[in-house]
Amino acid sequence: MPNTDLFNTYAEFAEFIAPKLAEISAERTVLERKIKRTIKRYYTKYDQVTATFLKCLYAAGPVMTRYAEITKEFNHIKLEIIKSKLKYGMVTPEEAAPIRVAEAKHVSVSSVLGGITTRKSRDTYLCPLHAETSGSLKVYKNNSWYCFGCCQGGDTIDLVMKYYNLPFNKAVEWLT
Repeated sequence: MPNTDLFNTYAEFAEFIAPKLAEISAERTVLERKIKRTIKRYYTKYDQVTATFLKCLYAAGPVMTRYAEITKEFNHIKLEIIKSKLKYGMVTPEEAAPIRVAEAKHVSVSSVLGGITTRKSRDTYLCPLHAETSGSLKVYKNNSWYCFGCCQGGDTIDLVMKYYNLPFNKAVEWLT
């Protein structure tokens, strides 16, 4: 993603990013149609159990993987467009609040935990919310966490809110 500092105006940035956004949007649409057609074919050709099984197999395949990648890239570009509008004064800070929340959610749980507690294994930490020695806090690939000791969990914002005892807006500010 380009740094908006390279552009003097929002129009320059928009002109630069428009072809990439159009390309990704077109590929995403093609993949969506392909996925819908395939799943519809499964349910018309096979019984319910077989179709559900095939749908699960399809979900782990290359088309769905590419769709997930392209959707993530599409959302990232949309976020960059909104951030550039904020930079060039096209939206107010109040209108940009969702951007800050999205940025805060993109901060990895592992990076926050790394600064406040001890890692026990690749994705397990000592929970900073209660006293323990075994490492019952698990970090998941979707950037969420859950502690099996104190039965609390959530995303990065929730972790900062609970650990530092902050309200939502202050936790978002702390993360961004």
